[in-house]
Amino acid sequence: MNETTRMTWLSILLKVLSLGFLAAFIPWITLILLRVPILAPGGGLAPLLRFQPYNAHYESMMAAIYIAWAVMLWRASGNPAKHPLFIDFTIWATAAHALVMLIATPIQKGLLMTVIEGLPLLVIAAVLWWLRPRRSAHQAHPREHRQHVP
Repeated sequence: MNETTRMTWLSILLKVLSLGFLAAFIPWITLILLRVPILAPGGGLAPLLRFQPYNAHYESMMAAIYIAWAVMLWRASGNPAKHPLFIDFTIWATAAHALVMLIATPIQKGLLMTVIEGLPLLVIAAVLWWLRPRRSAHQAHPREHRQHVP
């Protein structure tokens, strides 16, 4: 796959990921903060969509981070080649989140939710890694091109 095609696919993936974060975290935190019974402690979906002990303040903070992250993913999707550090951060953060979920989810929620919550994060990290911008051999770090002036 050539670099142009890879950047096109990366741009699409970043947009999909951004929209996914927004579609997941805005309704999720809204329902929690409004104490909608289905996600409230004891509610039907709370054991599946929240970790215990329930903590709306912590969940709000995490949702805010993911919503800001989504906005930045959307911005980076316009020209992914100019944002390799942010894309690398997204890969590492998603992989780290996946590893935590693969440990914590089976303990609290069971194997089915592990497959639903943890494995997709690993797939996202792997696909991002495969599509990420690459530095070609002729592209050196800008500091390497500076000449030393006495």
